[in-house]
Amino acid sequence: VKTADTVETASPEAGHFIISHFGAFNRDRNPSALWAALARLVSEIPAFGEKLKIRLIGQTDETILQQIKDHGLEKQLELLPHLEHREGLRVVGNSAVLLLPLNDSPNAREILPGKMYEYMALGRPILAIGPTGSDPFLPSALRGATARRSSPKPAPAAITHSPMWRGYNLP
Repeated sequence: VKTADTVETASPEAGHFIISHFGAFNRDRNPSALWAALARLVSEIPAFGEKLKIRLIGQTDETILQQIKDHGLEKQLELLPHLEHREGLRVVGNSAVLLLPLNDSPNAREILPGKMYEYMALGRPILAIGPTGSDPFLPSALRGATARRSSPKPAPAAITHSPMWRGYNLP
């Protein structure tokens, strides 16, 4: 696949279900419900725990890393340092899912982040997580799922009932 920025990407990494985020990941975008949902899925579906990788590329706030660890997902966590833009897009391009956390701020409903367009160009499913009311502003072209940051119960369904789940030999 070639993006508009002519970044070569591969198919999703064989044998793994990789959820990736590329770029600065601050505490205002921490998708707490996602970490809880992933921990629940790992507990309920051991095969998922074997395949899951949470790949974070670039500067990630310590509170996010601590929450991931607190949910028992340290084994699945893969931290990469900041990468040059083209290389970072190449690395996330072989993910099963691209994580698009939206800021938890009053104006988040009105902002479409530039990262959304980069992710769309990669052609991978996108899991957008934001504050209540942000989903109507996200285009249906995301080819993934949306979930609310404050609602942990629907988050597993946003993963397991979406196109990104298919093809991974998981229940």
